[in-house]
Amino acid sequence: RDLQDEADKVRVCEGFLDTFGGVIEMLDSRGISISDRRAVQLLKFLKGWAVVQGEDMIYPDMLIDTIPHIVYQKPDDLIQINEVLSQVIQTPEAFHKESKEALVGVMREFSTLNSVSRTDGDMAELNRMVAAMKRCLNDIINIEDKVKKVLESPGTRIKMTSRTKLSSLLAHCEMDKQSVTKSINNI
Repeated sequence: RDLQDEADKVRVCEGFLDTFGGVIEMLDSRGISISDRRAVQLLKFLKGWAVVQGEDMIYPDMLIDTIPHIVYQKPDDLIQINEVLSQVIQTPEAFHKESKEALVGVMREFSTLNSVSRTDGDMAELNRMVAAMKRCLNDIINIEDKVKKVLESPGTRIKMTSRTKLSSLLAHCEMDKQSVTKSINNI
């Protein structure tokens, strides 16, 4: 009975019900139906799962670890369920990977721009180069803002390793902003 009492105290994080509803709708569109009664049972299960995991709140990424094993009826269902979950729920780990790749791409573009000789270019060419570097700077700022938003979001459960990686990515963004700004100022 104590476990049930603890599960009753578990809350859902902001946006969880929208995510949960989106997952159910997408599964239904792929032929995997979850009745309203079963959805309520899943929420009760997730509250118990949260207690066992030491959490006092249900987070969207908990669906990734639980729903596939509960909802599937045929082996092919697992593929569909996992595809839906990966489309609807972005884990901090996946977000880090995508953000890091984006930052590397921006810095690759900046390096190409920065390696072009500026001594023999005309004014129009220099203006185009500065504009392209400013776009790189804005892209870095956008990546940085998104990372900060994820780190500060109360609706995202972030493991310490992911938090460390995202914090490191913020530091890289800051260093890269300084490099780009310095190059723009030196033109």
